[in-house]
Amino acid sequence: MTKAFFVLLKREISSMAGSPIAYIMLVVMSLFTLFVIYGAAVNLEQTSQMNILQLIFRSLPIWFPILIMSPLITMGLFAEEYKTGTIEMLMTAPVTDLDVVLSKFSAAVIFYSALWIPAWIDVIVFQVLTDGAAPIHLAHYILTYVMLILLGMFFGSMGLFLSSLTRSQLLAAFLSVISILVIFFIGLLRYQTTDPFVEDLLGYILIIQHMIIFSEGVVDSRPFIFYLSSTLLFLALTQRVLAVKRLKA
Repeated sequence: MTKAFFVLLKREISSMAGSPIAYIMLVVMSLFTLFVIYGAAVNLEQTSQMNILQLIFRSLPIWFPILIMSPLITMGLFAEEYKTGTIEMLMTAPVTDLDVVLSKFSAAVIFYSALWIPAWIDVIVFQVLTDGAAPIHLAHYILTYVMLILLGMFFGSMGLFLSSLTRSQLLAAFLSVISILVIFFIGLLRYQTTDPFVEDLLGYILIIQHMIIFSEGVVDSRPFIFYLSSTLLFLALTQRVLAVKRLKA
């Protein structure tokens, strides 16, 4: 990492931390996950075969913030720069396109990760209050968080790419949400096919199943391959978009 990267990263994090939207998202996320965790805790009384993490990610409401957080975080990372004209300063500053892309992407992933902290606090508090009646192994915590970060990286890179294509934050958010939903629902077609090849292929993008498997403490290499390779692809595409815009500047 270059010095320019860390300077730009600090700039992006400061910008996010100073935005009222960031605190609104944090409050909404805290209340929403508290509601979901409460529902999972109620269902936990009816089954002894799952821990609370497994029940949380088998609950459909938890997927609402997972699917829309990244578009909300990334929608203005480039679109706002285009709108205000500050992108011109970046294009003429002694920084590379890769520095710009990675700093914005890293800031988005850091903020996305921070939004999940209240949820983890709620789960830990629940464990303390119930005296570990339904114990969760450390591997479950780690793998669940790893899966959430992988999703954040994938969705964040996609949102960053789409934000680099337009001056409109709303359009960037809309395109991101639609793209994520398409991938989410295409994966669900795995349950509708009987063809072994198609079933295995769709297993690579079956997001909800990946989350459930990791929350069970099971490691599957397919999500790592899919999410990391897709993230790198979208970051590379974003860099190419900036390179084209730099030539036109």
